[in-house]
Order: sequence, then C-alpha cells, then structure tokens
Amino acid sequence: MPSLADAVETFFRHYSGERAWQLDAALAVVRRPVGTAGAAKCLDLCVAALGDIASERLRFPVDASSRYGPHGPSGVWNPRAGRLSVVEPERRLVADFEREPMVLAALSRTADGAHDLVDVGAGDRAEHYEGKDVAGKVVLADGGGREVARMAIDRHGAAGVLLAGIYRGVDDPAVRRNKYDLPDAIVSAGLSPEDPGNPRGFGFALSYRQAEELRALLRKGPVRLHVAVDADFGPGQMEAVTAIIPGGDLAGEEVWVIAHIMEGHSLMVGANDNCSGAASGVEIFRAMRAAIAAGDLPAPRRTVRLLLVPEISGTHAYIEGDPARIRRCVGGVNLDMVGADHALTHAITNLVCTPWSVPSCMNDVGLHVLSLVANRGRLHQGDLAIPNFTYTATPFASASDHAVLVDGAYRTPCVFFFEWPDRFYHTNHDTPDKVSPDTLRRTGTAAGALAYAFAAADADSVRELVAVADSGARRRLAAAVDAGVAAGADHAAEWAERVSVIGEVGADTLRTARTLLPVAEADRVSHLVERRASALVEAAQAERGRLLDTLGADAAPAAPHPDAGRRPRRLYAGSFPRRDVESRIPEWSDRERAAGRDDPRHGQKTFELLNLCDGDHDLGGICRLVQAEFGPFTVARAAEYLAPLVAQGFIGE
Repeated sequence: MPSLADAVETFFRHYSGERAWQLDAALAVVRRPVGTAGAAKCLDLCVAALGDIASERLRFPVDASSRYGPHGPSGVWNPRAGRLSVVEPERRLVADFEREPMVLAALSRTADGAHDLVDVGAGDRAEHYEGKDVAGKVVLADGGGREVARMAIDRHGAAGVLLAGIYRGVDDPAVRRNKYDLPDAIVSAGLSPEDPGNPRGFGFALSYRQAEELRALLRKGPVRLHVAVDADFGPGQMEAVTAIIPGGDLAGEEVWVIAHIMEGHSLMVGANDNCSGAASGVEIFRAMRAAIAAGDLPAPRRTVRLLLVPEISGTHAYIEGDPARIRRCVGGVNLDMVGADHALTHAITNLVCTPWSVPSCMNDVGLHVLSLVANRGRLHQGDLAIPNFTYTATPFASASDHAVLVDGAYRTPCVFFFEWPDRFYHTNHDTPDKVSPDTLRRTGTAAGALAYAFAAADADSVRELVAVADSGARRRLAAAVDAGVAAGADHAAEWAERVSVIGEVGADTLRTARTLLPVAEADRVSHLVERRASALVEAAQAERGRLLDTLGADAAPAAPHPDAGRRPRRLYAGSFPRRDVESRIPEWSDRERAAGRDDPRHGQKTFELLNLCDGDHDLGGICRLVQAEFGPFTVARAAEYLAPLVAQGFIGE
C-alpha cells in the first residue's frame, strides 16, 4: 500500500470537485421525501454518475408495522399542494408549496378549511398552553418544531401549527444565523407525531418576517386563516443504492462509505445538507476506480462499499436486512455535509470522531489526511506549505448514519465528515451556489484516502497508522495537562483522571490497528503495537504526575458510590428502541428534553452509558470513562437514568 501522503495525492489528482458539484446541483432541485418518485430520481442520477461501477438497488417496505431502528419511517408521505392564506381581517397569500416546497411541514395531512390563529410564544412546553384554548385552531410558535407539533396537535388538539423557530442550532453570533441576518429564510420542518403510524394535522414553516407580520395582525384583533393541503400518507417502499469496488485477498471484509440523499419525510432540498455527501461518495468511487485502472493505486485488499441511503433508517434497514453485512464491515466513513463554501457559510470541516467506547485509529488517521489536504498554501516567502483550508476534529456526536455503526449493538468504528456551523443549515438558502467544488475536492480526497487506507492496509502500512495514532494520543495528553492546569487545583483530581483515561483509550486505539490484519500478518506488528501501547500508558502516568506537580495538588480517590459495582446489560437488540421506551415510559420524552436543556452533553453521555451496558463494565468504570470524555457524570446520575429502563425490562443486571 502507498503511504498516506501518496494516497492523498493520488485521490487529489483523480477527484473532480467540479464533477461532484454538478451532481450535487442536479440532486438539490429534486423534492425527495423517502419512498417518493423524487427520492427514486435522485438515486437514478447517482447510479448514472457511477457509470459501470457495479451497483444494486435495494427496496425496503415501510408501513405502520415497519421498524428500521429508532427513527424508521412508518409510511410514505406524498405531498402535492399546500397553501396558507389570511382571510380575516384582510386577504393575502402567506405560503405556497408550489412556489417554495419547504413551507410545508413533513407529514402534513390533507386539509381544507378556515381556522383562528393563536400565538403561544415558544409553544414547546406545557406551560405555554396554560389558559389558552387551541383546540381546532392554528398555533403560531417559534420553539422547536417537533416539540411544538407534539404539544399543540397531539396533546392540545390544535388543527395545525405555523413554525417560526428556524434560527436554532447555531449559537455563535459570528455565524450570523439569526432573524435579522436571515429574515426570509424558511427551515425544513416536520410534525414528528407521537404516533408515527397515524400522523394528523398540518404544519407550515414561516420566515421571521412572515411570523412578525402575522403577530402584528394579531395585536390588532382576531386573525383567521384558510389552509389547503393535499397530501397522503400510506404504505410504500424506501429505496437505497449500494455499489462496490471489489477487494482482493480480504474481499469478504468491507469498508463502508455512507451518504444519505434524503432525511426521512423531509422536503428539504439542501445542496450541502444533504446532497453533498451523496455527490462526494459517488465521485470518491469514480476517482478510486480511475486511480486503480490507471495503476496509480493498487486494488484494495478489502471490498469498499458505497451506501446511498435514507438517513439513519436506511443504514438500519441495510444492516437488519442481513445481519451478516455488519459483521463483514471493519470500519466506515460517513459523508454528511461535505461541500460548503466556507467563506459564504462560515462553516469549518469537522471530522467527528468515534466515541471512546469504540476506540479506533480511524480518528487520528482521518485528522492526519485532512491536514494533508489542508496544507496546500505557501508561506509568503519561500515554498513552505501552510494550511489554507479550515478543519478540526471534534468529539463524538450522533444524529447521522455513523451513530448506527458505533452503537453498542455493533461497535464498528465509523467517523463522520461534517461541516459546522453553517448559517444556511436546513433552510431554503442552502443552494448549490453555497457549495464549493474546492471543498468537495478536499473533503472527498480526505474521506477517500481514509477509506482506501483501511481497505488496503497491510503490515507495512499499519506501522504508519500506529505512528499517527500514537502521536495523536500524545498530543491529547499534552492538551489535557494544559487544560487541567488552566482549570486550577480545585479540579486537579478530575483532570488527572482524564489524563489517565486518555492514556488507556489511546493504548486501546493503537491495538485496533492490529485488527486490520490477518493473524499471520498481525504477528509481525504485535510487538510494535504492544510496545507503543505500554509506552503510552506510562506517558499518561508521567503526564498525570506533571499535572499534579504543577498544581501542587494530589488526587486522592473518592469513596465509591454504592451502585458503582453494578454491571448493567442491554436486553434489547440493536439500537436504543426509542419508540418502545416512549410507549412504556410516557414521561420519557419530556424528561429527556429537560435533561438536554440542563446539560447540552446529556445525549452524548447517555449514548456512551448505553453503549457500555454490556454486562462486562461496572457503573463506576463506565462513569469514569464518560466523565473523562464528556464532563461530569456521576454514578448516581447514571443509576437515575437507568432506573426506569431497568423497571421496564430494557436493561438488566
């Protein structure tokens, strides 16, 4: 196998950012809810762009009984028309699906009638409805769209909702994603009903300007609206495409490149989110095939597989359709938002790492190849290479297809290429002119080289992967010491423990490189891996001592919690069964939303907690890792979170 630098240079020559952009632009104009003709058309475009690369069309039934992971569609939503008009105290059109598809909230049902308008403010909590009669009326709200729909329609009997809370998701004011900078932006919205098999009501997404105009009318007196929606919801099929570049002596093992073209029932027609990932995945395969055919790259040992799927549910469907598929997968690269013009969107390319419960050298290798595509500028004097592309590595976060693979059900490493923040995220302003061929080329090169490196790994190349991962772990140790010193003596024990865990996780990360080789080859690098792993643990202890010495502190262990020795075990198959949990624990959703408001990292912490509920890890050890990875997380808090899951038989001991 060539070096990582050589692989990057080869992909950079063969990957066409302009070709990827052209496919992205063609996909972006298509309305594509899961199971519709638009979704099928997008897959047709991708298959055509793949040319003679072997591909297969997969179909999965969706209906009220279908279950593909926690978010699987329960039917196909076909929207045809939607108009929202003011009829009193004046007459004017507010929103029209034909002019702007994203005004119609996903899963809106057929409706034709007049309704009074009620402003409930944020509208996403029970207290926002106190003293207000919204039954049979249309609710105007600027809170989270899904929560508003559940509260207004499902719990209080509203006929429909007008969703104006579109500026959430980016809190950095420098990004300029707010109601004053984007007064006319429309966000993709959905009703997300409590009963997915029986959605009801309707919804429209409004811009800030439109919402303020309606509120101005309400201040003068009653407002009556006319709503006309033509849409149906019923059984159907969701489709996916898979394509392969065949492997050699290890062809039975696979590296997956995953991208989604559609997000559930969403009408979103975003060019960066979510067409750029699919367009880039197709171009990665075209470039890899071309490089192999030209003799610039040797054929990979493992099969490289492209999956073009509905987000999350499609990956679940592919795995659950034949569980042997995930057992063949040694790692994945998930392409989500990968094409943003950084100057226009204010985005930075992110490599989202695997959680620490799934250690992998993919993280450091991914960051390394990103550095190679970024260092293409030149110093103003001389020819020294400097970065001219913004990128970073971030801790694990879910909400895309990589989360399916790294879940405790499979624990297959998968990194996530993503651009954040993006001021046009999930709005009708996410158009092809905000996508850059250069960004597509750079992220596509990095993702392609990373996937190829793992598919082609041999004993010699694994030595480079070990070196890169070792260096990455040592940088994290040094950074943790710096952060611990800045936090001060009062937090010395917490940071000292974090340093120790970084060393342990780093050692496990180095060992994952060995799993890329057959046993006979692995023996050639085993001594190297174990030497570097042991040295890394020793380095962590030395860094721990340096931290404590600098602060003049010690780190006496705290008294163990009575529940620390419990060994929780998942009793459910696959990913967390959210629908079943919400059905049997009615207060679960409200409790989780409240916990998320109190702790923005609650979702990441509990993902890791559930990942490690395998009967092998005790709560004390689980919380030690989670706290080192994401911040404060006590055994008491973990036990409290698990208690209702234990009571309802989702978790055993």
